[in-house]
Amino acid sequence: MKKILALCLTVMLVLAMVPVIGVAAADVVTLSVGKASAEIGAEVTVSVSIDSNPGICSAKFLIEYDADAFEVVAHKNKGLGMYPAAFSPKTANPFIVNWAPSLEDITDTGEVATVTFRVKDTAKVGKYTLKVTSAQKDIFNTSMEEIPFTTVDGEIEVICKHGTTNIVGAKDATCSAEGYTGDKVCTACGEIVEAGKAIAMSAHTEVVEGAFDATCSAVGSTGTTKCSVCGEIIKAAEEIAKKPHTEVVEGAKDATCTEAGSTGTTKCSVCGEVIKEAEVIDAKGHTEVLVGAKDATCEDAGYTGDKKCSVCGITLEEGKVIDAKGHDIAEVAAKEATCDEDGNIAHFACSVCGETYADIDGTEAITDVIIKATGHDYADGKCKVCGEDEPKEEEKPADKPADKPADKPNTDNGDKAPATNDVANIFVVASMLMAIAAAAVVVLKKKA
Repeated sequence: MKKILALCLTVMLVLAMVPVIGVAAADVVTLSVGKASAEIGAEVTVSVSIDSNPGICSAKFLIEYDADAFEVVAHKNKGLGMYPAAFSPKTANPFIVNWAPSLEDITDTGEVATVTFRVKDTAKVGKYTLKVTSAQKDIFNTSMEEIPFTTVDGEIEVICKHGTTNIVGAKDATCSAEGYTGDKVCTACGEIVEAGKAIAMSAHTEVVEGAFDATCSAVGSTGTTKCSVCGEIIKAAEEIAKKPHTEVVEGAKDATCTEAGSTGTTKCSVCGEVIKEAEVIDAKGHTEVLVGAKDATCEDAGYTGDKKCSVCGITLEEGKVIDAKGHDIAEVAAKEATCDEDGNIAHFACSVCGETYADIDGTEAITDVIIKATGHDYADGKCKVCGEDEPKEEEKPADKPADKPADKPNTDNGDKAPATNDVANIFVVASMLMAIAAAAVVVLKKKA
């Protein structure tokens, strides 16, 4: 491959040095660039084509473009026969497409390459020509005959993004004419992006003239309602009756425990007329409450409490200290615990507060003075300690079957269910009552 490319380059150099040979071929090659469109900032690819090809072994032409609007970002060889195209640097303008000499004439037609441009941000909306040019000596066949050619320029249309728009032709509706929302027009290209809509005629724009409020001494007026646009009277003025006095109270003051108050003078805030004179409110007097009262205990002093006013907080009478009561300690003899009852050790106790002590002076407090009951120790049916008979199994509620009716202590309403013996007793009593009633009936019949 490297040898072939070297050979092609050598041929091109030789051809550049030979004089121009007269044109012998009759057919004309058409070199053309396609058309495309794109938005500002987007990329767009145009097609490079060769048509009406009588047979060529080499071709070279240039694509001139507006460098302020475009830049070449990519190119792609589609192939012309078996040899690739060579492209100039992307920054070149005009941009060169060059097919190196082939060892045979190529008659291929159609798309042979593509060039991709990026639309610069500085581009303006509109159509831009991609100018196609070539020198006569740049297109020839293997016989070194120059092939006549014609060119077809390409085109890129820059389409607007319609980023910024203005409203044009907007018009407010009035009482007598329709309005218009206005067309949304692109500021860059002037295209109407969105057509406006008609606005229905508006209702009257009401304004009120000559209105004034009524007072305590004069009538008022609603004013005349007119349309501010066309001047039409929509509603005639109406009289507003005089207002009653607007009462306000001045100089009102609440009574306190020691000072009299006042109801205040009632006046009209509009005309100043006195509607009601002020009246005196008698002082309330103190409201007594007892604060800080505390009962004396064996060790701590108490307090009778201070008498204060719950309204103003003044202390009306200070309380007095109540001396501590002092302990009333007595000896408690020791008591042995039994099977059923707790016992206690010998100790001293205060009859007032219940505190327990180890000495009569109450200098050493103790707490563990109770001896718990020992509980029964049954053997052969009797307690070995107190001799009490051991309860029989049926007397122990915990051993009774839970599903026997007589063992269910409660009914749905919380009453105790009657035992079997109770039912029998009820039956006997009922029978006796029936016998007495029958005897009474016989006696009454005899009297009759």
